[in-house]
Amino acid sequence: MLALLIYSIGFVQISAPSPKKYLDGITAVVGKKVVLASDIRLKLSPHLKNICNIPAGAQRTKTLEDLWKGALEDEIGQVLLEVEAQKHNIYIGTTEINATIRAVLKQNNFKALSQLKEKLAEKNYPYLLWRKDLRRHLLRRQLLADLVQSKVNVDEEAVKSYYLQKLREGNAEESVSILVLSLPKKTTSAKTVESIANAIKAKADFSAILKKWSPVKGDGKHIDVTPGTYAPQVDRALFPKSGKAPVAGMVLGPVVTAEKVFFIKILERKESGYLSYKKVRKRLKNELLQKKVQKKTEEWIKSLRSSYLVDIKLTAPPEGYFCQ
Repeated sequence: MLALLIYSIGFVQISAPSPKKYLDGITAVVGKKVVLASDIRLKLSPHLKNICNIPAGAQRTKTLEDLWKGALEDEIGQVLLEVEAQKHNIYIGTTEINATIRAVLKQNNFKALSQLKEKLAEKNYPYLLWRKDLRRHLLRRQLLADLVQSKVNVDEEAVKSYYLQKLREGNAEESVSILVLSLPKKTTSAKTVESIANAIKAKADFSAILKKWSPVKGDGKHIDVTPGTYAPQVDRALFPKSGKAPVAGMVLGPVVTAEKVFFIKILERKESGYLSYKKVRKRLKNELLQKKVQKKTEEWIKSLRSSYLVDIKLTAPPEGYFCQ
């Protein structure tokens, strides 16, 4: 009987208990809300197929850890916005989400929602994740409009400075064609300066003024100048950072520097092929406004991080949670 029992046991395969599989758990606490591991898994789902095709080892582990950290930080930021929106009674309902989805379908010439789902599936982007991201996008937009954008303003001087910066970055600084009467400051009397100024007020021909008062024969040639050509006092007169820039036909002066007294006639203002300020003003203002809003948003979100408790529980994905 004992031998029979031993014989029978010999055919029984006793396997080791299978390792416990991590199902879900708290990844982080944000205020009174929690971020689950499944939230991060859903966020990374578009990338999982490619990641899990990497052979098991250090490279795949490192890739997963980097993506986990990035996704977790993004999720924390999104949850912070949701908590803040709730505080200010800002909500995005199903009606608004569905209206936006209908607009997306129309924009992409989709006749049915199933076509959108198929397109998302091609990119390994689950529809539920896309819908969740859409709601968050709408919530963020409303939140920023109410709490950030309303506090950001761009004045005319800032737009003009931004325009000049764009020109400089493109090596296309504005320039002016001018005629110049320059007098030595030390040897030019106040009476002479006054006489020239009066002649300009009387609309006297600038060539005649040059001929009468220029100390150098042939002075007053037609020259093109860009910012920085002359002393700062002249530079500011030709290329003001605020207010209207002098236009063709205007005569500036007297402009006094440490060594000279200038009278300058503007012949032409050029912008090196770039569109005029007037034509691009609206676009540049919007562009500058968006830059300021972006900066203000980053500062604001950083301040939210210090306003609410953020406790990260899992800094890396649990072993075997993604790729089996």
